[in-house]
Amino acid sequence: MGKIICYRKQTGNNNVLLFVHGFSGNSADTFGHTPDLLVASSPFAGWDVFSIGYSSDVFPSIGKGIWSVNPDISKIALYLNTLIKNQFNDYSRIAFVAHSMGGLAVERAILDSGEPEFKKISHLILFGTPSAGLKKAYWFRFWNTQVHDLSSESEFIKKLRGDWTARFTAGMSFQLKTIAGSKD
Repeated sequence: MGKIICYRKQTGNNNVLLFVHGFSGNSADTFGHTPDLLVASSPFAGWDVFSIGYSSDVFPSIGKGIWSVNPDISKIALYLNTLIKNQFNDYSRIAFVAHSMGGLAVERAILDSGEPEFKKISHLILFGTPSAGLKKAYWFRFWNTQVHDLSSESEFIKKLRGDWTARFTAGMSFQLKTIAGSKD
């Protein structure tokens, strides 16, 4: 589905830090040199580091269900869960750093994860993630499936918010940090 970049994978590491890009981003450029800086930082010894990519661009989708370059956010979440169950299954702790729409996909992936995978999640850091959707996306929802899902009026956002509230009303077993932005 997308390019996965390995910044560090060492025998004996029991933790994994996964970067997930946002709308129209990619696994190589979105986080710049941040993964390299973390790999060089001693507090991250024992952590393997990867950046996960998926298809996302500003081009329109042509005929939902017929052909689409951009999968909807639920499919991206399914892709993330598949990676967690298979490629990252041997880790005891999983931390996510996600940007924009990637944060929505990670939130959905967390909600949809099985109990063994859910118990491994230790941290979630969201950068500029429109957790309540984007009002301006409503006017461009016809453009492509990802913009449609980003709309504050979309069924995806409504279900995500409802499911998140229901699951985490009593608190979270992982650390959550959100970082807002005024320019993105």
